[in-house]
Amino acid sequence: MRSTYVYVKTRASYGKQCIFNMKETYFDEVILPNSLLNEQFVFQNSCHKKIQISKKVAHHEIQTIGKSFRSIGIHHFEGGWPKEIDPMDEEAKARYRRRVEKEENWYSKLSNLFKVIENAILQNNSTNIYGHYFKDVLPSASKGFQSPM
Repeated sequence: MRSTYVYVKTRASYGKQCIFNMKETYFDEVILPNSLLNEQFVFQNSCHKKIQISKKVAHHEIQTIGKSFRSIGIHHFEGGWPKEIDPMDEEAKARYRRRVEKEENWYSKLSNLFKVIENAILQNNSTNIYGHYFKDVLPSASKGFQSPM
């Protein structure tokens, strides 16, 4: 189940000019100085200390166009033959293979593919998938790795 909430804001409501009004000064609360706290104050050089008190917060708004998706499945029983080749006809497949193998650039395409595949195989073989790399993590058959803490 997918839940969505759409934010709608017209373009006219963006970028309006701020208008400030002059009002009299008023105090929400008056806090008088405490002399005991003043005695405990220790001066520190601000060149070597971080003084930012508030948290770093980012806020971003954007209006995007919705994209619709659909999930489909496919039953792939034999590899990507052209439309004119019937995958059930063995003789048609053999003729097509012979025709492709006689092309001039077939060997260069195949050698480029072998280089990519060989690199992937060497990377895969260099990793010991059965090795226990993390001593503090216990293997669990049902839920993957779990920390002992």
